[in-house]
Amino acid sequence: MDKKKISDWSNYFKFLISKKLYKKSFLKHGLPHMKGDVLDVGSGRGPFHKAMGDDVRIISIDYNAKRGPDALGSCLALPFKNASFDSVLCTEVLEHVPDPLLALREIERVMRPGGHVYITAPMLWCLHYEPYDFFRFTKYGLNELVTKSGLKVNGIEPIGSIFSYVFTRFGEFFYNALNKLFMILPRTPRFFLVVLVSWPVSMVLYLLAVLLAPLAKKDVYSWSVVARKDNR
Repeated sequence: MDKKKISDWSNYFKFLISKKLYKKSFLKHGLPHMKGDVLDVGSGRGPFHKAMGDDVRIISIDYNAKRGPDALGSCLALPFKNASFDSVLCTEVLEHVPDPLLALREIERVMRPGGHVYITAPMLWCLHYEPYDFFRFTKYGLNELVTKSGLKVNGIEPIGSIFSYVFTRFGEFFYNALNKLFMILPRTPRFFLVVLVSWPVSMVLYLLAVLLAPLAKKDVYSWSVVARKDNR
């Protein structure tokens, strides 16, 4: 297995709890609205592209060419014409943008009337991708920003709780500790051994995070937002 694939899969298993929570939310709240021409803003590796299948045409945009996007650019000045897309995906991006309202207005601009956007943004998470880490959001803050952008909020739903945050962080720590413990091994066998040991631990913690979430309804890990551009 080459270095890039090991890096991608390591990132997945290191944050397995978080990845599963976000996918569960997307399948329930986002996927039903992803139709036609879909723009994935800040796409990264496109973790939800396979779930959308072949019935949509996905265009990805990211600032990092190494992630293999279809277009390079910033969400503060999307390089697309007005009303170019039926649907937009914007997951875990707004916290890294110095002007999230401008980013949302750009999303609104490139959407066709009647189109939907699916957004996720964290309320609880550690500093990451420093120094490009600017905000954390409440559901009220997201509602205000999305509404000001000209979009109509259909719904805002929680993703996980403080237990999701704590267990995800523990899973990351445990994975890294195992990786150091087995550092004497070559990269590929070390990866498989670490996954073999860490995966069942992360799965148990994931189930606990789901079961315990109702006990911490105000300590939300992240939020998902579905918004619509009205016909005009």
